[in-house]
Amino acid sequence: MTKYCLGAVLLGLVHTLAWAQTRYISDEVSVNLRSGPGIEYRIEKILRSGDVVEVIERQEGWARVTGPDGQGGWLVDRMLVTEEPAVARARKFEAQAQSLETQNQNLTQELQSLRETSADAVRAVRENREYRERMLALESEVQALRNENEGLRGRHGGMKIGAAILVVGLLLGLILPLLRRRPSSSHWV
Repeated sequence: MTKYCLGAVLLGLVHTLAWAQTRYISDEVSVNLRSGPGIEYRIEKILRSGDVVEVIERQEGWARVTGPDGQGGWLVDRMLVTEEPAVARARKFEAQAQSLETQNQNLTQELQSLRETSADAVRAVRENREYRERMLALESEVQALRNENEGLRGRHGGMKIGAAILVVGLLLGLILPLLRRRPSSSHWV
């Protein structure tokens, strides 16, 4: 018998757990702003949880207030609290979270831009270093060519002297035979 009772309890518990679902009570509250202090007066407006009102007077569980838009009326006094309700704070937090999300996205984009810029700067520094090395190599090459040019100029002067000697020798070779005396024709007999 005990086994059957225990089995029935376990079966009921399992059945209850299988159907149980977690739910929350909504804290979204609306309050009727009425034309007078009582439920028999007509509703002028509905205020939401978190709306700020100014209390002008209190009367038998009712409070005369001025609403957020300046409209006056009466509402049940127990609906007023001195601290901002959780739903209103949650709305502020949601707005703040949205603002922070936007800032985060902007900062992420700025960071990406800075990364790209810094990558460009690093690339520019590397290219600058490579260009300096090329410039130094070209300067060395220019200096070597200047030295070679100076050496060729020195040889050019020697070549001029050699050419001048050659020309003088040719001229002398052409002129000197003409200046020699000719033997007289009487030698030929």
